[in-house]
Amino acid sequence: MTRVPTRLSKPTFRLRDLLGDTPAPIQINLLGAREFEVGMITGFAAGKTRGLCAKAIDHGVRYPNAKVLLGRKTYTEMVNTVKQPFFEMALPLSNAGWFLKPTRWDYREGTHHARLVNGSQFFFSNLDDPVKFRNEEYSFVGVDQAEELNAEVWETLVARVRWDKVPPEGWQTVAAANDQGHNWMWRRFVAFWQTHAARQDRCAVNPSCVFLAGHPDEEGEPRNPPVPCSTRRFFHGTTLDNKHNLKPRYLATLLSHPMAWQKHFIYATMEGGVGRLLPDPRTIPHVEPPAHWPRWRAIDHALNSPACCLWLTVNTDGKEVLGIPSKWVYVYREYWQGESSVDQHARRILDLSHNERVISTVMDRSTFHLTQSRQDGIRVSVADLYAEEGLLCMPSVGDPFARVERIIKCHNAGMVVSNACPHLIRQMPEYYAEASRETGLYKIVNKSDFHSVDALGYGLMVLPQDSQDLMEYDDRPEYLRRSGVDPADRRHHLLEWKRFKKIEEQEQLQTLGTLAFGVYPMSEFMGNGSELTPEYDPWREQ
Repeated sequence: MTRVPTRLSKPTFRLRDLLGDTPAPIQINLLGAREFEVGMITGFAAGKTRGLCAKAIDHGVRYPNAKVLLGRKTYTEMVNTVKQPFFEMALPLSNAGWFLKPTRWDYREGTHHARLVNGSQFFFSNLDDPVKFRNEEYSFVGVDQAEELNAEVWETLVARVRWDKVPPEGWQTVAAANDQGHNWMWRRFVAFWQTHAARQDRCAVNPSCVFLAGHPDEEGEPRNPPVPCSTRRFFHGTTLDNKHNLKPRYLATLLSHPMAWQKHFIYATMEGGVGRLLPDPRTIPHVEPPAHWPRWRAIDHALNSPACCLWLTVNTDGKEVLGIPSKWVYVYREYWQGESSVDQHARRILDLSHNERVISTVMDRSTFHLTQSRQDGIRVSVADLYAEEGLLCMPSVGDPFARVERIIKCHNAGMVVSNACPHLIRQMPEYYAEASRETGLYKIVNKSDFHSVDALGYGLMVLPQDSQDLMEYDDRPEYLRRSGVDPADRRHHLLEWKRFKKIEEQEQLQTLGTLAFGVYPMSEFMGNGSELTPEYDPWREQ
């Protein structure tokens, strides 16, 4: 009978027991890191995944009764690229009695759990739904291919590292990623130091602490004695750093790609990367646009993630106003809210509109066939539920890449974004596409997370504009736009045209209410009247 040790008092295994005789530099650096948050951005095959697994095992051995979470965004990739190398590295240690072996030591088996003889536990999970971790506690969290996640998921995981069976100075999180330009990883671990280094009120205990002077408690007040420092550290690695562990043919294949590809996937230069679709937005301090500028809303609704609404307008004054050049699009307001019902979203959006004269509201076309149950049990479309709260919407048009083209065109022609739209400002540089390995077709990476970019695309696709002139919103008959017409005659025809146009709009809305929303009277859908008011006259003479 094999004797099994009952406790591991200290990490007595050697580095080569986990990583072989020639570990990659980034693996050695990672094993030595003791900061709370560690970020790695590397090229292909730089050794980050095996380094992450080794770090997790080291943590479990170093701290008895530790609780470790290892994961990646999707289940299949978690099993194949995280769990498999972990089990391969742990198998020799298991044979030596370090692990309590499950019935089958197989990374593919249903249980996502491993346990050391000192009581430390390892859990493996997909990370596409951060809600399921909100009631969990860990002492170590490791994420592979962290660029696949968004910042909110990472922040949720970081907040769950509080396992009290491990001393706080042992708590740690590790995010391993490939280069994806100036995404949240770059901002959190690289750009962070550009401002942090110049800070005058850094933590007196540890200069790398992310807190200002004094560490806050749950109410935001300084603690005495201070809590353990919340620190960050960043490692950069290239494929060539690990070339001694790579097959020459594989390395030659990587180096045969174009230089732009190599910068991204081999050298991890973090310059923007292959596949980036959108430019950085032009931003200005928030200003409320003049009341007479035409305004639109665009909504990207989501069931299990935040919903987003953007407000857009165009400077139609023929001159620069409030720092916004003539004919430029201005995105001036953002609504971003999760875990709310449709009626709550609709009411908040209407409240934020402040009774503005909004020409139209466009929403993701899927909401017109996606149904939910009302309180009376009747299933209706999400668009109908918005309409019942007084928020009438029209369906979006165009596929994602058509909307990307429109965003780029508007950006080049002239578009600014208020700094009151933080999610849009953050997400535009992170909007990427990659080619499918199976079909070769391009798709948006993590498209379901980019609600603000989708909303922007919806809004810009319906702006009354052509490719030459963003300002033009003039559907008057040609004889009213012609020069040289007698002023009195023009005024007479203009008043008649306005009158008939209002009648036409009322008839269209009535028809829409009858066809799309059953037999409900239109008054039930008009809410506070902000969508259409009798005095609304977009063509009033200035």
